[in-house]
Amino acid sequence: MSKKPPLQNQRFKWWEHVTELMYIFGLVWWCYTGFETCVSMGAETKYPQYTLPRALKVSVFLVFVCNALFQWFLVGLVPHKFYPLLAAADAPYAEGLEAAGLIGFPIILLCIGIAFGGDLSTINPGIAAPARYIYTMAEDKSLPSFFCKVHPKYKTPYTAVAAVGIINIILIATGSINYIASVSLISLALCYIIGCLAYMGLKKNYPDMNRPYVAPGGKFGCWFTIVVYIFMLIFADRAALATSGVVTVAAIIYWAVFTRKHENKIPTIEEEIGVLEEPSSEEKAKMDKEYNIWKIATIVATIIALGIYIIPVLF
Repeated sequence: MSKKPPLQNQRFKWWEHVTELMYIFGLVWWCYTGFETCVSMGAETKYPQYTLPRALKVSVFLVFVCNALFQWFLVGLVPHKFYPLLAAADAPYAEGLEAAGLIGFPIILLCIGIAFGGDLSTINPGIAAPARYIYTMAEDKSLPSFFCKVHPKYKTPYTAVAAVGIINIILIATGSINYIASVSLISLALCYIIGCLAYMGLKKNYPDMNRPYVAPGGKFGCWFTIVVYIFMLIFADRAALATSGVVTVAAIIYWAVFTRKHENKIPTIEEEIGVLEEPSSEEKAKMDKEYNIWKIATIVATIIALGIYIIPVLF
């Protein structure tokens, strides 16, 4: 007659499963973030008061649709017996095609698609967006002024772009996608938490500030985001947490030594970017029509992506 394992061991295993599940949840969450990149170049966007809120609403679901469809086709192509191999694969799409017997030209086509459709579409905003953050922080004296230099010909923050590129190379050199993803997730979490706190602070201290767009349920969304990300940070990779901790301490030291003495003046929208230009009635009608097309297409694509997972479960 077998004995039951001690209660203490059962509790430890239960907590171990929760920790592993939350770690996986964090990495999956990381796969669906990045949609906010569309707002980082807001100063270079025409009619941002209309374009950016709409882009945010649509992009959240488009990121989900792309990931869901790719994963569905991958799982559908691979025979059941190779699922354990797929779950542990470092390059799931390439190894999945190989397991399905689709070698040769399909693998070459996949590599071409990843190189031009995946890598370039990820690298470009991944460098352009953080470079703009660094440039703005340097302008506000939160980083060395070296990072707010603008190229005389291309009018881009080339020193900030170079810094982001160097950081990317260093991370890639670690050879661990889990570590890179965890560092990125933790960085995003801290940025989102700071952004949410800043939103609530501005709303409280500057209630009469001119706001071209007011997010519905903004306060609830901020608190929900903060709680979720704090919960994910608890279960994040320890090495990545240590890396983020070192960077955070260094940032606080820099702020205390160099930034704190500067006056923290919040400019109005008019002072910072000038008067927001309004589209003509014809342009506004055209923008509304284009947005409706994108909105309907996104809704249809999202329903299809959900349906192909739900229908097999139900039937």
